[in-house]
Amino acid sequence: NIELFCKVAKNADPDRWFFVIVGQHYYSTFSKEDINALSDFISSPHGNTADYDIFMKNEEELNCLISKVDIIFAVYKNFQISSNMPSKAAFFNKPIIVSERFLMGQIVRKYNIGHLVSEDDPYRVIQAMDDLLLNPISYKNYSAYREVYNEGNMGDMLDLFITNCLE
Repeated sequence: NIELFCKVAKNADPDRWFFVIVGQHYYSTFSKEDINALSDFISSPHGNTADYDIFMKNEEELNCLISKVDIIFAVYKNFQISSNMPSKAAFFNKPIIVSERFLMGQIVRKYNIGHLVSEDDPYRVIQAMDDLLLNPISYKNYSAYREVYNEGNMGDMLDLFITNCLE
């Protein structure tokens, strides 16, 4: 949902917010709207945007970046499953903004580790960002998520899943 992210950057107060896109761009996978929005983002006259079209060599580089941000934007369009971004948000104690629909919305709502927004409303995203800065997420919420979604529990769940499939 590059288009939404870029609209948020364009409409947010440039004196309060700085937006970064990091990662190799695979333009063949982008919609025409995403390409146009990214082009505007890259040439933004506001000075509150940065684009790094680079390949991230490993997870450590991504984790380093996430540890430095104030808010994680993960408002994917029509994305029914989950990514590891809620886990990264909880691990780094960073609020996350996700689509109100589907699995990521359910996870963020259950553990209250961020805000849920429409996949096409930049103004609601900006409101969510403002709210997250004014009303920080409790450390207890991130901790509750990590108690369930940790390496030990996930390994146990995988073992149980495989056992059930084999029976």
